[in-house]
Amino acid sequence: MVQTVIHTALKNVLNARFFRLDNPKIKAMIMYSGGADSLALAKGLLESTTHQILIHNVIIKNNEKRDGFELQMLEEQLKFLRNNCRKFDFIQSTFEMQIGNKAGGLDLSLSLFMGARACVALNNKISLIYTGHLFAQPIDMYEGISVMNSVFTNKRFKPIWLCPLRGLNRASAKKEIYKSIGKKGLELTVSCREPKFNNGKFESCLSCHACKTRATAIKELGWSQSLVK
Repeated sequence: MVQTVIHTALKNVLNARFFRLDNPKIKAMIMYSGGADSLALAKGLLESTTHQILIHNVIIKNNEKRDGFELQMLEEQLKFLRNNCRKFDFIQSTFEMQIGNKAGGLDLSLSLFMGARACVALNNKISLIYTGHLFAQPIDMYEGISVMNSVFTNKRFKPIWLCPLRGLNRASAKKEIYKSIGKKGLELTVSCREPKFNNGKFESCLSCHACKTRATAIKELGWSQSLVK
């Protein structure tokens, strides 16, 4: 296995919390969006630890309408992880809010809420919850941990939230994430925040902030712009 910046970030965050990478008794949940960041996080954890990994995909149905676009890729991503890494478990939950013309809140807070509820449903057998976000503002972090903690009010056990990708160098983070999953992995992900539905299939807008950020990183890597989506 070729060591990547992602592996190093995972090792650092786990060592800081005194969790051994080679402890197969640790049960960890990855909050999985289906984007390149979460694919890189899942691949890194499956490669660098012996932990019991549970991938939790939350289908978010709101007025951004990204859920259909992301779900088109999900099965191929799971197959990619199984073929290139090792065994893991998978669960899926759904949140829907079709109100107004906005998303209705932060994906991070929603992800942690759904992850926390799943932990309770699983009888609190999860020690770690991972999210794959990169550049959340402190206020977003405070909201996220507050939402998560509220679920465990009067509970004797609470998992620890880890966000290892947040420690990556801001200037090179996307390139390192893309390199860790390679062209084949990146091809299975989408970044677009405003996909269009044309002729029975979703297409990237190629003009939103997420598409432009992806395009810049891909250009710097010298990869084909056909990977921008």
